[in-house]
Amino acid sequence: MTVQPDNTARVTASEVPQVRDSRAVPILAKTIFRELKQSGLSEEDIMGVASEMLALVASGLRARPR
Repeated sequence: MTVQPDNTARVTASEVPQVRDSRAVPILAKTIFRELKQSGLSEEDIMGVASEMLALVASGLRARPR
C-alpha cells in the first residue's frame, strides 16, 4: 500500500489477496463502499464508480483472445 500526497492510501493490484473464501468478495465490496461513503461520495457517485469498474472489466473481457 502506498500513501498519496493527500494522505490517502492506495492499494495496488499485487496487494489484493487471491479470493479463495466465498465471503471475501462481499466483505471487499462492503469495505470499498464504506470507504467511498466516508470519503464523501454520494450513492449516485458510488453507482458511477461501480459502473466504470464494470465497463473496465467488460473491456478487459472483450480484449481477451478467444
